[in-house]
Amino acid sequence: IPYDDESFDFVFSSSTLEHVQDLKSAFAEMSRVLRKGGVAIHVFPPRYIWIEPHIYVPLGGAIQHVAWYWLWASLGIRNEFQHKMTALECAKNNLLYAKTGLNYPSFKSIMKLAKSYYSCVMPIPRLWEISRGGYVRNIGLPLFVQKFERLSHFYYNRFINIVLFLQR
Repeated sequence: IPYDDESFDFVFSSSTLEHVQDLKSAFAEMSRVLRKGGVAIHVFPPRYIWIEPHIYVPLGGAIQHVAWYWLWASLGIRNEFQHKMTALECAKNNLLYAKTGLNYPSFKSIMKLAKSYYSCVMPIPRLWEISRGGYVRNIGLPLFVQKFERLSHFYYNRFINIVLFLQR
C-alpha cells in the first residue's frame, strides 16, 4: 500500500478480502498502515453462502468442481456475462473464477492470522455469547447453549458473515 507506516486510525473492508489470494500480506499491510490503538473492521462473507454472489451458483464458493457448475449452468443459472456461453463454457469460466478470484478462508484461519497482527481480535456479533439462564442471545431466538453450543459454532463459522473488530 503506498502509505507510510501508521498513517490511518481506521481501516475497513466489506466483502473484499475473500478476493485476496495472499491474505497474510493483506493483513500485514493493513496492520502496518494502522496507527497504534487504531481500529480495523473487516466483513468476510461465508464460504458456504447459499448463492455465491458473483456466479449465482448455489454453494459456488464451497463446491468448486466443473460438474457442479455445469449442472447449474445447464439449468440456466448464469451471471450477467455468461448468457451467450454454452453450459460447459460457463462451468469452466466459473471454475476458473472460483480458483483465481475467490478465497473464502475458514473462521479459524482468519482468527489465527488476525491475532498475529493485532493486539485485540474480536468477532462481532458473537452468536455464542451467553446471557443469564444459559441461553444465547441472537436475533430474539434463544438457543439452549449446553446442548447446541458446538452446533451453533459450526453454523455460525460457516454460514454467517464473519465481522472482525481488530485493534492494533
